[in-house]
Amino acid sequence: MKKVQELHQLVKAEKHQLDQKQSELHQLSKADLKEQFISTSNEVWSCSNCLKCANCCKTISPIVAFNDIHNMAKVLNVGAGDFIKTYLEMDEDGDFVFQSQPCPMLNLEDNKCKVYKARPKACREYPHLDDVNTNEMLDLAFTNAKYCGVVYDTLKKIDPNH
Repeated sequence: MKKVQELHQLVKAEKHQLDQKQSELHQLSKADLKEQFISTSNEVWSCSNCLKCANCCKTISPIVAFNDIHNMAKVLNVGAGDFIKTYLEMDEDGDFVFQSQPCPMLNLEDNKCKVYKARPKACREYPHLDDVNTNEMLDLAFTNAKYCGVVYDTLKKIDPNH
């Protein structure tokens, strides 16, 4: 998998082509946009292994909902209050996020999540390619291409004229 620095450079070097593709994808209907992303990303996922990368866990802090806090605290056998004090902070939007990157739940030796079955909803849904049916989610996909090789490869492969 591509490293974050490599993805940032690729996205920067291909900015014009990606901007053109983004503009073309903005013209698609919600149903066509979603179908394009699901079919193309499924193809890309079949050749990918997140455990070889974990860029998302190393560089992006997900929003952590109250339900997520309780589930992770239970797995770690600590109280929710202690979990919040130890691992979380509130961002400028008033959402809980992890205090540090890489994610403190990431085992850096094997890129596995220490609380995988209780990981936050934002982590379970990342990189949100099944949700790309609005311009807002499309724009998020183009942002995520700087962090996730699956998103980058999906965007490179997707054909807005198909």
